[in-house]
Amino acid sequence: MKIVFILLCLLGMFYFVIKKRHFDFFSIAFFSTLIYFMPGFFGYVLEPGSNFYKPIITKTYFTMILVIIFIIITAILFDFMYVKKKIKLEISGINKSVYVIVFLALVGFILSLITIGPQLLSPDKGIILENINRWQLLWVTSSIVGCIVSYLQKKKLLFVICLILLLIDMYIGFRVNLAITLIALLVIKFSKGNYRTVLIKKWKWILSGVLVSILFFIYKPIYRFVKIGDWGTIKHLLTDLNFYLYSLSKSEPFYIQTILNEVNRIEYHIGLSHFQSIIYQFILFAPQLGAEIKSFNSIFQSELFPSVTWGMGNNIWAEMISSGGFPLLLFFLLIYCSFIYIGNYCFLSIDNPVVKGTLSIVLTYFTFYIHRNELLYMVNLSKRILFIVIIGVLVSMIFSKRKHYKNKL
Repeated sequence: MKIVFILLCLLGMFYFVIKKRHFDFFSIAFFSTLIYFMPGFFGYVLEPGSNFYKPIITKTYFTMILVIIFIIITAILFDFMYVKKKIKLEISGINKSVYVIVFLALVGFILSLITIGPQLLSPDKGIILENINRWQLLWVTSSIVGCIVSYLQKKKLLFVICLILLLIDMYIGFRVNLAITLIALLVIKFSKGNYRTVLIKKWKWILSGVLVSILFFIYKPIYRFVKIGDWGTIKHLLTDLNFYLYSLSKSEPFYIQTILNEVNRIEYHIGLSHFQSIIYQFILFAPQLGAEIKSFNSIFQSELFPSVTWGMGNNIWAEMISSGGFPLLLFFLLIYCSFIYIGNYCFLSIDNPVVKGTLSIVLTYFTFYIHRNELLYMVNLSKRILFIVIIGVLVSMIFSKRKHYKNKL
């Protein structure tokens, strides 16, 4: 199965790199599988806590192969069926919402500094996680949206402000928010003009993307030294080839796929009941009203990995298999690929920067970040983005109408 997996990845690489097509969110979905299914090339995963190597079983390879096949086939269908068509959305005052969103990002940042204080500078991420609050969520979520929308609207100052806020967030120890932003920006950059291109001809961008990806991989093991200013150790690590090999072989995908491997190995089953927590995400004050929100991690980690004291993250493919077996996995893949298909079509067709920017972020979450999360958290992330955008749009529309009314008087 390992050989089949590698051959399929090479076939997909050939299609997405050599074929003249849009660089779109199917591209991100495929290349993200190469990153998060990286253990498949090595044939092993890492047991959390002990760091012992465990062989990848046939069922796990079969799962990864299914995901890749669905993405490739849906991308091919999209390439054959997509017809260039512009969808115009004209909403009064919507394009001014970026000012409100950037203002929210700054408010969230300032209030995070006030309420969290020096704990943000702690080299211990556990301390940071214990102290982060809703202001920090407001800061990073608004910064992501503000960065994307200001780029689309060519508002350089707002773009730089949001980018700096995201770089500070990365310095603190959270890589994902900047990574999501850069991926969305990359797709937006290549989708300008809505033209098809051969990706391999953009080798400079590919090289830049690889170098940035390496930066994100190596930042996790060195960020503690960055925060305490131990530049000697950082210099030593960055000049040691073994450090790069270590960062790769001990990286997050090897632990994330351990979840999938273990679920398949022991045929772990939890049923469908935990999915009702997704419904609670759309009910205001659900926990205060007595709703018990159960995450996939809170169920499997205590049973499969009881000795692990830190959060392992999630694996959505493991969640589907443990909830309803391979039939549910196939059903979810069908819904998932259909979602990317529709979202990709809307992204390429819509010109409005606020709507296009929002779509790009949500699609980046679901094509890249989905591999190390569960469905509940993906819904929660999307809800945060939509909440910030809606607040920005509503405030800007109110001011726009007031201005219009005053001009009439």
